[in-house]
Amino acid sequence: ITYLVVGGGGGGGHTIGGGGGAGGLATGTMQVVPGTPYIVVVGAGGSAGVSAGNGGNGGDSKFGTSTVAGGGTITGTGGGGGGSDTPQAGKNGGSGGGAGNNGSTGASGGTGTAGQGKDGGSITASTGGGGGGGASTAGAANSGSTGGIGGAGLASSITGSSVTYAGGGGGSSRSGSASAGGAGGGGAGAANNTGTHAVAGTANTGGGGGGGDQTSTAGAGGSGIVVLSYTANSSTVTGFTPDLVWIKDRTSALMHNIFDSARLVYPYWSSNSSAAEVGGYGNTLTAFLSNGFTIGTQALFNTSGNN
Repeated sequence: ITYLVVGGGGGGGHTIGGGGGAGGLATGTMQVVPGTPYIVVVGAGGSAGVSAGNGGNGGDSKFGTSTVAGGGTITGTGGGGGGSDTPQAGKNGGSGGGAGNNGSTGASGGTGTAGQGKDGGSITASTGGGGGGGASTAGAANSGSTGGIGGAGLASSITGSSVTYAGGGGGSSRSGSASAGGAGGGGAGAANNTGTHAVAGTANTGGGGGGGDQTSTAGAGGSGIVVLSYTANSSTVTGFTPDLVWIKDRTSALMHNIFDSARLVYPYWSSNSSAAEVGGYGNTLTAFLSNGFTIGTQALFNTSGNN
């Protein structure tokens, strides 16, 4: 299979707060063994900092045979929380949180995880927070009284469309305009002089939350995501117990089709259509199993050799 595993984004710090670091992004291929149970864990976004506090780190996302990292488990490390005026340093994580500011320079952003994300932005001026790190670029340092922008994330086409994940949160600005979050779900920082609140990281992207200030709230991190893609060559997909199955033929220009265990087995609906759910009539997804699910012969879902 091909996998994309993104940890939850870090929350922005409060009071000249740094932006939250993006969740760590891991992608690649992995051989799975039929009949072997696999776990899927989606990391939650980190909490927003309050009352001059640092943002919380995001939760780890995992796919593999164990909830413990290593031993065949792919982990996207949760993003580091943004710093505040005390303590200033951004937290380490998948991508590092941006540093907070207490009126002095020199504070460093958090450190990102090698191969998953970049460092948070530092403090080089007396006001404004550093930007949170993203999957592809580090968070920017503050400039004057303006916070640093969040680091950019990475684009992936694993779902059939190009989507950017794991952008860092923008640092807070004491004056001037709000600092943008990084592409990939990073939330913008607060602008204290205009009363503009920070923006939370976008859900299911691992984006970091924006940093807040005295009269402006910080943003929470966005939840992570785990996406798995396989090449159809049989009618059974095994290894984990799903509550929701999202199937898209990436080889052909066909619909995104979604099944969930709260409905009958056969009906499905499409995320890129406003039409009502469709009955599968026994040849779409045919069963939710304790170790996976089975699919029928309908060409939307099981054309041999298609991705």
